[in-house]
Amino acid sequence: MEDQLCSSPAPRRPTAQHEEQQANGERRASLRAVIRYRLAPTRG
Repeated sequence: MEDQLCSSPAPRRPTAQHEEQQANGERRASLRAVIRYRLAPTRG
């Protein structure tokens, strides 16, 4: 599917969308890490 997205004709802002998606992914990853860190002591 990535190849299809990259080969799409005349993408308006491939870099902007990619950066935004990457930023969202990093936010989710950080939030998950914080949640795990907070819930870890309660489980143990």
